[in-house]
Amino acid sequence: MTDRPHTRRALLASLATVTTAGCLRSQANQEADTTTQRSTDGGQRQSTTAEATRTETGEPDLSSEAWPTFGADRTGRGTADVTGPGRTLDERWSVTFDSGAGDPAIASETVAVVGRTELFALDAATGERRWSFEIGLTDETSPAPTVQDGRVYATPGDGYAYALSTDGEFQWSTQLTDGNGSGVATPRPAGETLVIADQSRIAGVDPETGEEQWSATLEGTILGVVTDGEYAYAGVLSSDQSLVALDTATGDRVWSYDALENAHGPAVVDGRVYGGGAETLSEDDGTRDVGPVYALDAATGEEQWRAVVDANVATSPAVGEETVFVTDLDGRMSAFDRDSGESRWQTRLRTETLDSPQPLRTSAPALVDGTLYVGTLDGRLVAVNADDGNVERAVDVGEIRCSPAVAGGHVLVGNTDGELTAFGTE
Repeated sequence: MTDRPHTRRALLASLATVTTAGCLRSQANQEADTTTQRSTDGGQRQSTTAEATRTETGEPDLSSEAWPTFGADRTGRGTADVTGPGRTLDERWSVTFDSGAGDPAIASETVAVVGRTELFALDAATGERRWSFEIGLTDETSPAPTVQDGRVYATPGDGYAYALSTDGEFQWSTQLTDGNGSGVATPRPAGETLVIADQSRIAGVDPETGEEQWSATLEGTILGVVTDGEYAYAGVLSSDQSLVALDTATGDRVWSYDALENAHGPAVVDGRVYGGGAETLSEDDGTRDVGPVYALDAATGEEQWRAVVDANVATSPAVGEETVFVTDLDGRMSAFDRDSGESRWQTRLRTETLDSPQPLRTSAPALVDGTLYVGTLDGRLVAVNADDGNVERAVDVGEIRCSPAVAGGHVLVGNTDGELTAFGTE
């Protein structure tokens, strides 16, 4: 294990300011105290100044509510038995990070989120910042941390994996790669092993010490990892190994699925792996599947069904009791029968026309109480009825590249301006 030099800053000043009830995007803010800390290269750097606003509403009990990682749990299924935001999407609180914000995780009444240079912890009910921890420079948006067993695990893309207590005390760090801000895989606990990945390297480490148990290098960039405890399933940007299953105890390769040009982070539910990816060339007739969606046997990698949408799938799915939901680069959401792959419905989430020069990415969906929450690059958080695909409500939040997290009557989502906002019913 290689420890990275580390610093920690406890933020003692309250960052929340009460504003008019129901007011969205309030500009009434209170500046945080700003301290100076020593960076890892020995120089001085100014700490991030964050601002928070909060509406004057009741605060739900979050003690038993959790969305502790990207995709809700280690399987990446994108759904959990938690309390959704209710009938409307009113702003409950908002925090702005100078260094940007990635996918949030919610557990133990705490929101954990990675910025470009720091790992932050916020009070889930108010948005008040509890502590922050300095990391290396990362990309604009970083993968969600994972909060489990009193620890926060993060692989922000700076080449290291970190473990801190939920109080912000440093536990350990270990180096994965040289780091270039390309990390996109969330840490995944698998019993006595924590599966971590950055760029092309995936490893299993002891979750208590960070000591490496095994490692492997895959042929391509790892786009996401999930686990059922026995195996870890890695989606890879590679035409040779688009999805790889590894034994979580040894790191040995169990099987690979090579029928995609790339596979984004999958989900593993009830013995099947579900996901989507980019277009692939058929060896039979030379045609291309524009946006393949698949279901595989989790033990063998054998294809169970395969469907196609009209554009590449560039996010992870949400898997309900009977339906798999995916979004694509043309801003649509599609629903497929979990058992057969039969199409159930498709709905457009984007507001621009299909001839837009930029593909309109949408986030991975979050499924709670029959409603799917998804963010769009054209700046909206959208709530979609899971039964029929109808858009139930939407709110403008700014350009979104992160995926929502839902718990405790809130849905949380970040935008590219570094704002992390909690929405719910007052």
